[in-house]
Parts: sequence; structure tokens; C-alpha cells
Amino acid sequence: LNLGESDVITLQEMVSVLSEELNINPVLHRLPMQSGDVLRTNADILNAKTLIGYQPKTKFQNGIKIFVEWFLRKKTKK
Repeated sequence: LNLGESDVITLQEMVSVLSEELNINPVLHRLPMQSGDVLRTNADILNAKTLIGYQPKTKFQNGIKIFVEWFLRKKTKK
């Protein structure tokens, strides 16, 4: 089952949210589209909704914030 979220975000938005939450300035190397690249994609969560009642409640931006907090806690424990 695909347990993603069906909202579409741009790659630029993803990089922006990650860099903000990680407090980093990313170095981007923009290249032409590569073989296999797609202009748009999103998760088809219909089966998960139907079979197990899956209803995503966390938006991307908040999910990244939660993940980064978890990741940094784990990283400092090592």
C-alpha cells in the first residue's frame, strides 16, 4: 500500500522546506531533465483509504519539521 500523501508539491518547495528546517543553505546544481524524470507525480492512496481507512493528517511541511526534530534528537544521542 502507498502511504504517501496525494498533495502535489514542487521540488523547489521540498528543498526550501528542508533547508529551512535544517537551517542550511543548499547548493543546487540544476541540470536538464534526465531520462526517467517526470514533470509531476503524486501518491495514489486510494487502496490504502479503501482497505485500511488511511486518512493522512500531516501536511508535508509539518511532517518534515517533525522528522527533522526526530532526526536531530537521534543524531545527538550517538
